[in-house]
Amino acid sequence: MIPEEQPPEAGKHGAPVAWPPLDVSIVTHNSAKHLTALLGSLAEQAAFGTVRVTFVDNASSDDTVAVLLEAQLRYRRTFRAFEVLTNSRNVGFGAAHNRAIGEGSAPFVLILNPDTRLQTNCLARLLRTAEADESRIAAWEPRQVPYEHPKKYDPVTMATTWCSAAALLMRRSAFEDVGGFDARIFLYCEDVDLSWRLRRKGWRLRYVPSASVRHDSYEFAHQIKPVQTVQTLLGSLYLRNRYGSLADVLSGYEVFLRSLLAPPLFKGHRKATLLAGGRYLRSFLHFWELHTPSDVGFFDRLDFAPMRLGAFHQVTSSEDAGERPLVSMLVRSIGRQAQLRRALTTIANQTYDNLEVVLVEDGPATLAQLVNSFTDLAINYLPLDARLGRCHAGNVAMQAASGQYLGFLDEDDELFADHVEQLVACLANTGARAAYSTAFEVATEWNEGHEIVREGPCEVVFDRPFTFIELSVRNFMPTCCVLFERSLYKECGGFDLALDRQEDWNLWLRFAMQAGRFARIRKTTSLYRVPLPEDDRASRQTAMLEYYEKARASNKDVVFALPAEELSADYRTLLECHADGHARPWPLQKPTSESRARRWARAPIRILRKALGHART
Repeated sequence: MIPEEQPPEAGKHGAPVAWPPLDVSIVTHNSAKHLTALLGSLAEQAAFGTVRVTFVDNASSDDTVAVLLEAQLRYRRTFRAFEVLTNSRNVGFGAAHNRAIGEGSAPFVLILNPDTRLQTNCLARLLRTAEADESRIAAWEPRQVPYEHPKKYDPVTMATTWCSAAALLMRRSAFEDVGGFDARIFLYCEDVDLSWRLRRKGWRLRYVPSASVRHDSYEFAHQIKPVQTVQTLLGSLYLRNRYGSLADVLSGYEVFLRSLLAPPLFKGHRKATLLAGGRYLRSFLHFWELHTPSDVGFFDRLDFAPMRLGAFHQVTSSEDAGERPLVSMLVRSIGRQAQLRRALTTIANQTYDNLEVVLVEDGPATLAQLVNSFTDLAINYLPLDARLGRCHAGNVAMQAASGQYLGFLDEDDELFADHVEQLVACLANTGARAAYSTAFEVATEWNEGHEIVREGPCEVVFDRPFTFIELSVRNFMPTCCVLFERSLYKECGGFDLALDRQEDWNLWLRFAMQAGRFARIRKTTSLYRVPLPEDDRASRQTAMLEYYEKARASNKDVVFALPAEELSADYRTLLECHADGHARPWPLQKPTSESRARRWARAPIRILRKALGHART
């Protein structure tokens, strides 16, 4: 039963007093069990009389429609309108949303899956962001919990290359400008296609992780869902036809054959894949008709954007975590303002709100005006007046910090929005005194004004479990990845002033010997930059190697000081890590006979791609 509603007060749950008209579009198919939670969360956050809700049911066989009709009566005073439409057959996700959205006229449209529910302040934060944004922003995507979508976004501008339509606020004018969803895409990937058509027409997309929705998409981590598996493969083929180069199209055929010939992931997998191939052929001309290869498309097997590690890391929202201790972000700068502005912006974008910044300028004061422009950040700015070195600057920052936890962010590094939130949660959940995550390494070229000219691909170079054995011979925790108790600095001291490089490695090792193992979350929450030009990269590597020997000399006796049980645990961890890294290549290997069959099936594609390569040269 759906509980009797109470009209919400204006401004409740962070809602703006003057709420813009909003149309909510929800498509259902056998969704009865989810509707009570969804409607309760929506009614709780909707400003009275401004929200129109339209449901389109795709031929449900359960009591979804009956539940909706009951809700229509109960929520009649809460929403501006509550409409229930039905289809005699399942026409698909996109086509049904096109119908629902066409019923309204509000300037903003909120698309929701029936298995979502809005978290605290979600709607208010989305609408405030949308109203403040410029007119060419088309869509605002909230963060999904408990599993955040792992696609990479720009942590400075919060721009994203595509938005999930499981929960999405859209500008109606943008949606209508591109003709809505492509009804030929039945389920999955229709949101990627919509996003890319928007970007192709000059619209931009925004990620808003401060607004969250709970999406009950998976019953458990790493769940394989047959419909999602097949429809994503089919959608990838469609999108390669529409946006990809000829090489992308051919690579799609290779992905299809790999999926067909790999060990089945579920009963009927091969049959479903073959049927999907038939649907692709029947729709080939529809998607090829608009074939315009451009930089809006991105294809990596079945992914449509670079992916961060941590797809099934359970996100802990800081609002749900209870106590939020003060965290000090320590920034060392040598006055590169363009880089520093980006770094500080990523701190300002954090979903964790109890933060201070300790900014130490290694040299005379040149950053006061920039610091004053960040009115939403509590920044303790400490210029040193003379160049004293990165280690000295780091020690000054640790000494000046007030937070229970400290983390470093050099001026050329950047944080994804949940970096602090997830590391604080990890420390609270594990009882560890230090924790680390993974980071992208991004090869970058800057101009003389320290603005980004060119970037290489993102790569996770260090993805290692904590072991004393490995830490004694190399650093696998980049500076920006670690959050630690301030008390460790008091107990162990700061950076070794004799090390101008590898100083973080030495510090982590001393902290670990004092506090024990660091906790780890296998999620990409930050990025650090290395030089892209070969000469700059080579000189950096030379300097790192020089200081590597100095740092290693002070680390050499660490392993011998460890108890035997610690060494045994480390050895088991390293063995498991090695096995995990080689046990599940993509795709899973079959016996030799099938491997030969797969190679035979790929041969025409290899020949074509090779011929195309020769033709280009």
